[in-house]
Amino acid sequence: MAVAILLGALAFNVVMGRNASYRSKSPPVPSPLTAPSPAQPLPPSRNITLQPPKPTLGLAIILDDFGWGAEGTAAALKLPPEVTVAVLPTGPTASRDANAAIASGHEVLLHLPLEPVSKDKMGSEKGREDFITTDMSDQEIEERIQMYLKSVPGAIGLNNHMGSKATTDPRLVQVIVKAAERLGIIVVDSRTSPKSILYRYALQAGARAGQNELFIDNVKRLDQVKARLREASGIARKKGKGVIVIGHVHPVTVQAIKEFLPELERDGLRLVSLSRLISGKKVG
Repeated sequence: MAVAILLGALAFNVVMGRNASYRSKSPPVPSPLTAPSPAQPLPPSRNITLQPPKPTLGLAIILDDFGWGAEGTAAALKLPPEVTVAVLPTGPTASRDANAAIASGHEVLLHLPLEPVSKDKMGSEKGREDFITTDMSDQEIEERIQMYLKSVPGAIGLNNHMGSKATTDPRLVQVIVKAAERLGIIVVDSRTSPKSILYRYALQAGARAGQNELFIDNVKRLDQVKARLREASGIARKKGKGVIVIGHVHPVTVQAIKEFLPELERDGLRLVSLSRLISGKKVG
């Protein structure tokens, strides 16, 4: 009996101790809200100016006088495709040369025969019939351009063959530029005369246009052609933009270009297509 009483007392004390322990624990007090720290100041703003794309720094090379089966034709078509081929529309191999150039990846121009100051340069009486002259009507000029484009399939533009007289005639130049605009083709002023207005008129009309900086092969010697290419590279670096140069489909000119290209790259320039230089993007 005494044992039972003792065990009961112990059990009572244990229960009461637990309850006391429970009561001694205060309910959790929420911690005071921490004031937000002051916002960190933003770094000073910088004015960011979007720069226009840098102009292409390089050379666009046009080779004139394809269409007559010249000796350098096959070798010229093996040059990099950035070299542009200009085809005389009245030559016996005009269409064949144009198609072969396109198949090799080259851009093609209609090498448009225009009246020079000296009629002797136009050749025989029959040869003179090939030229667009200042005494032609607007309609005759437009029809001749369209006819010649059919002989040079795939042409993306035109440049003048001779034309030291025609490219100084405002009316004739306007007809050419309007026809090029309507046909969606590029106009390149070969600058066979320092008085040529073809490039200026084309720009004023909003046409895609370019102009020749210099002829590279007036002297058909390897060292002379390479010297002219170096001169053109210097002009490009000085101007900070690409330039157009013109040569002819001749073995010496082709060889000079081949030998010069590694030098061009070492100088930090590159060979570029005509359409990329003029339009900022390759045609086709």
